[in-house]
Amino acid sequence: KLFIMLIFYLMLMLSTLIAMSSHSWMIIWMMLEINLMSFISIITLPKMTNNQYNYLFKYFIIQTISSSSFLISITMLWVNNYISYNIFNTNFMEIMISMAMILKMGLYPFHLWYIEIMSNLPWMNFFLLSTWQKIIPLTIISYFNENIIIYFTVIVSSLISSIQGMYQNNLRKIFTFSSINQTSWMTINSSLSMYLMMFYMFMYMMILFCIIYMFNINNLSYIYELYLLNNYNYLMKLFLFLNILSLAGLPPFMGFMSKIISIKFLIFNKLYLITSTLIISSMMTLFFYLRLTYTSMILISLKLKNNLMKIHLKNFFYKMYFLNKLNYLMFSITTISYIILIMSTMLDLY
Repeated sequence: KLFIMLIFYLMLMLSTLIAMSSHSWMIIWMMLEINLMSFISIITLPKMTNNQYNYLFKYFIIQTISSSSFLISITMLWVNNYISYNIFNTNFMEIMISMAMILKMGLYPFHLWYIEIMSNLPWMNFFLLSTWQKIIPLTIISYFNENIIIYFTVIVSSLISSIQGMYQNNLRKIFTFSSINQTSWMTINSSLSMYLMMFYMFMYMMILFCIIYMFNINNLSYIYELYLLNNYNYLMKLFLFLNILSLAGLPPFMGFMSKIISIKFLIFNKLYLITSTLIISSMMTLFFYLRLTYTSMILISLKLKNNLMKIHLKNFFYKMYFLNKLNYLMFSITTISYIILIMSTMLDLY
């Protein structure tokens, strides 16, 4: 089973890398399908309930519709290239492809399926769907000029995700809306520069992995369960909070550097409305990121803490073995992010 899992992970990575380096629309479409099949196989390998299979089927249907729209659009572009006169409007084809990629990533107005499916995924699959599965669609968007559909989607997605995330108590839903907000940043970055999008994605993956891995080990699902962190190592808590604040884009963390570089690119391209909208949405998302950090810092009564500990007492000692290793992992990734922050600041000043 482990060997089969490794094969599917290898296919997942290779399909993304081949799609990024390819110049053929048909190969990109094939890699999209291989990527989809690999991810579905990774999800189905562990034991699943009937309810989870229903969500998986919904995910498959949505991705199939998106891929079919993309295939029809590139076929029309191919017909235009091989005929002396344009049968189909090229701008319309670009908008069709952009809409297909927006559907695939779960941005507004096609975000409802994304929220529903992400709320029922295990944490590590949640991480994959939030980050790696969006690289190919973002790469495809980078091949086209900016259009009104992309601008509208980025503005509305960033605002809706930040507003809806403010009153959530479920951690998966909070980070789902956070993912939609971060994808809005990466979408507009990809329309400006593919390298800027890859830099932002790399930073986002590094920061998010520390947080998601922590939640996965402790099997956390709600904000009130973060009270249990009062019983853990203070160094580990510190690294977790630093990464959450970095994800929020507070200076002087790494997340702030990726956002400030994006803002400089947006202002350079005179996209002032999108810049101001993304800044406002980031300030609103900061509210629910701070909720996560404050929750564990607040001193609570011993009675409540004991009641919460009874829920997780069975797995507590087993988890502590992994938490010791997690200290080193979070320390390493946080240190790397600070080194990159210092280097990028020096290069910017230079």
